[in-house]
Amino acid sequence: MVRLAQEHAPIGHTAVRLTHHTQLAPFLKSVTTNRTTRGTCMNVKGSDHSGSSRSHCALILTLYQLDRGSGEYTQTTFNLVDLAGAERPSATGEQRISPLDAWVELVYCKKQLSISAQAALINWELYEVGNQVIRATEAAKQKKTFTPPKQCCTPAAQYLSGCLNGKYHLSMIVCLTQAPQFGWETWFSLQYGTDLSKLKTRVEQRKPKNLKKTIKKLTEEAAKQQVDLSATQPTSKYHLKRVVNLRHLKQTAEWLKLLQQESTQSTIATTTTSSSSTTAPSTEGE
Repeated sequence: MVRLAQEHAPIGHTAVRLTHHTQLAPFLKSVTTNRTTRGTCMNVKGSDHSGSSRSHCALILTLYQLDRGSGEYTQTTFNLVDLAGAERPSATGEQRISPLDAWVELVYCKKQLSISAQAALINWELYEVGNQVIRATEAAKQKKTFTPPKQCCTPAAQYLSGCLNGKYHLSMIVCLTQAPQFGWETWFSLQYGTDLSKLKTRVEQRKPKNLKKTIKKLTEEAAKQQVDLSATQPTSKYHLKRVVNLRHLKQTAEWLKLLQQESTQSTIATTTTSSSSTTAPSTEGE
């Protein structure tokens, strides 16, 4: 299950702490394995190609930098997102269904989603994110704060919309096809890139936070979440949400404690009073 934290970052995903660059290749291989792909009439599966992406993929690298002198840390996040492609059912040879029917299947189907439902949800999410780009552009022109949607929107669309508020540098690579029979897909992709190029926001500088105070706050919130979870029945609609939130709080607190511990050990070993230390947990989510 993937939910969103208050800062619109996904929680409930798979998280791995990388301590050396040699761990990166096996990690990326596991990400590729977790992707959902399928051959379609538009994107045929071959021996060296897995076909069409039927899921989005997000690689999220989080860096924590600590100033030992002030005891404050800065969190920087790099998001690399590979969006699943927009494909018309008429071009892929699949049955067309409405986004509503696809959503019902997503909520109630315990097995893997049908290809038709996957396509409908992907196209709907891409369309919704495109709408949020337009909303963010208008808000920036009017010097207003853009607020990502919280309701009637999938977690993926909420997460992607969260990077449009001026707190992130944005870049986008648009993949196109010259095949004449796929003109709509090419037009849709070009329109996507054109709309995003119009988004001009003033990037806000990340403010450092006190490491000890943040760890204390996270620990207290985790304890409160544990009490709430203990009082929640497993059949309650809030149970899974609280399980995911509790795991997220504990995981974040653990990373910050490691940053604090490694910084203290390094300071003792080098007798350095003012330098920085970085730990980089990396996460993957679909």
